[in-house]
Amino acid sequence: LALLNFVFIVFKFLRKLSASDRRAEIARNETRQILDTVHQGLFLLLPDGRIGGQRSTSLASLFGRDIAPHASLMNDVLTPLISDQVLLETAEGYIATLFDRKIRPSLLEKLNPLVEVEIDTPSDPRQKKKYLNFAFEQVRQGDQVGALLVSVIDVTQEVLLQRELSGVEARAKSEIEMLIAVIDQDPALVHEFLKGARQRIEAINHALQHVRADSAHVMAVV
Repeated sequence: LALLNFVFIVFKFLRKLSASDRRAEIARNETRQILDTVHQGLFLLLPDGRIGGQRSTSLASLFGRDIAPHASLMNDVLTPLISDQVLLETAEGYIATLFDRKIRPSLLEKLNPLVEVEIDTPSDPRQKKKYLNFAFEQVRQGDQVGALLVSVIDVTQEVLLQRELSGVEARAKSEIEMLIAVIDQDPALVHEFLKGARQRIEAINHALQHVRADSAHVMAVV
């Protein structure tokens, strides 16, 4: 009976262990699917400054190069891509501060230096330069910060569009200033131009109101 009881206990233990292994395998597969699908770069940054073993697949395309397992974020990843040494030193201090358990990332969010960071990606045939945003969240273990969850987003298109809009606004402002200068210097000339333009528009409008259906007449009026 003792032997049968022992066998029964071992059987139940192995059954529970097998079920636990299946659940763990399902969780690993789901995690891998998420990391393979998301467009953001996701990884854990450990207190020693190294990237954890689990990271999203898109991380390599964002940085334009493969990231070695447990690579140093500052030395191995950012330093070869960023030429601004002051920015690198500021970023290193900012990241070190986030590992302080008394610090809340939301309080330092506006001080994050890794926003719209310009990086060089010469190995990427599509874009030689990119602009990336880095966001940090603390992963707490008890009352300590065990790691930082880092998300990286490519904001290149947004930055380029903003710069293009700024250029358009500057050109429009310059043209308005030139127009105002012309009006101030020779208002009579501007008045004659507007008067002639108004007469021409009224003539076109009148002709279009009485145009015939044939295409040749329409083209003649236009």
